[in-house]
Amino acid sequence: MLKSYSRATNALAVALLLALGATSAFADKKGEQWKLADQAGKEGRFEEAAQLYCAIAAEDPKYKNGDVVMMCNVMTKEAARVKKKYEDNFSQAVSFFQSGQLEDAEQKFRNVKDGPHLDEARSYLAKINAARTEAGQVAAFQKAVAAYQAGNFGDAKVSFLLITGGKAGEAKDYLAKINQYEQAMAAGNKALEAKDYRAATERFNEAIAIRADGPGDPRGKLSQTQQLMAAAAEAEKRQQQQLASAAGGGGSHQAGGGAITTSGGGAGLSGQSGSALQPAKVVGAVKLPTRTLDVAKTLEEAEAAKSKGDMALARGKYLAVLGVEPANVTARGGLRALPRPQANEKPSAAATADADTLLARGIGEFYSGQFEDSEVHIKEYIEFGGTKTGLGFFYIGASKITRYYLGSKERRLLLEAKNAFSQARQTASFHPPDQKFISPVILKEYESGAAAN
Repeated sequence: MLKSYSRATNALAVALLLALGATSAFADKKGEQWKLADQAGKEGRFEEAAQLYCAIAAEDPKYKNGDVVMMCNVMTKEAARVKKKYEDNFSQAVSFFQSGQLEDAEQKFRNVKDGPHLDEARSYLAKINAARTEAGQVAAFQKAVAAYQAGNFGDAKVSFLLITGGKAGEAKDYLAKINQYEQAMAAGNKALEAKDYRAATERFNEAIAIRADGPGDPRGKLSQTQQLMAAAAEAEKRQQQQLASAAGGGGSHQAGGGAITTSGGGAGLSGQSGSALQPAKVVGAVKLPTRTLDVAKTLEEAEAAKSKGDMALARGKYLAVLGVEPANVTARGGLRALPRPQANEKPSAAATADADTLLARGIGEFYSGQFEDSEVHIKEYIEFGGTKTGLGFFYIGASKITRYYLGSKERRLLLEAKNAFSQARQTASFHPPDQKFISPVILKEYESGAAAN
């Protein structure tokens, strides 16, 4: 009997202990939940707070003297109010975004801090940042275009290089136009400087097609080129007329045979003793070969003559090219690469006729007042084996003495003229032109050296 009572007592004690433990554990759990709910409410996470408060109230409505039920109701209402507020903010933000009011849209999306649209709001914020970046690029692109339109290509290039996004392709096209324009202008200016008026015209027209009012004034450059080209054509026309007149008669002078002639009504210097000496107007000067020179073909013929060992003919071909294109690099280089003419060298009639083209050009330049060009080309003619050396030296002397009397009064020019005349006099069978073709002042200087000898 005592044993049975003892066992019952022990069982009751165990049950009481278990019950007390369970009560204590439940109390601890509710305490932790209450703290979490309180923290969530303070941080504005009202839906989470409501869930925690309501869970405690469901298990123990009297917890915290019944405050748990009150907090469950308060947080539930607050969660519903905030949820509606977030939904309204999201709806308004989408409307603002669609109408392009990005500032207002951003503000509303940032106020969606919880709820089912939170991720969508964050996605829209990323779109707004992208739209702002693109808008900035569009503004930068428009600024670059304005610089381009104003002809400020330097700033335009820098701005176009920084364009990304949707306008990057157009910016690249503008950069290509600027580069093409600058290359055309540079090539045009280079051609103009080299007096290659056709090439200059092509390149300036290319620049005008891109931007007629661009930097460097392409229209002005084209006008300048056309004027110079017209002047050059007119000068060429006059020279051809003079040559045609010379071919028709009026006297001639030949040196050692060949086709170089001088004729016309006065040349070189004119004027009476005691009066100012001025360049004379030339009616006819020098007869050039009448055939049209094919430069490319003539250069090929020069190479062919060189390969056959006919250096005189090769030199003649190169000199013929320089007679029509003084700046031709191939001809000039070809001449320099050939051996110098030998004293006993006897060029063929063809070689002589080709070489005389350059001499004729030099004499024609003398009568056109291009004295320094004349001297350079006649010197090249003599240096590379031209046969009419007496005539060449005479016109070098005539050019230098003309420059001397026309105002420079440099003693160097006078001495160089006398030296050229001396070499002309030493050339066998050379006779100077008479006063119909050259100024008496020049002839007097030429003859004074002969009298001294």
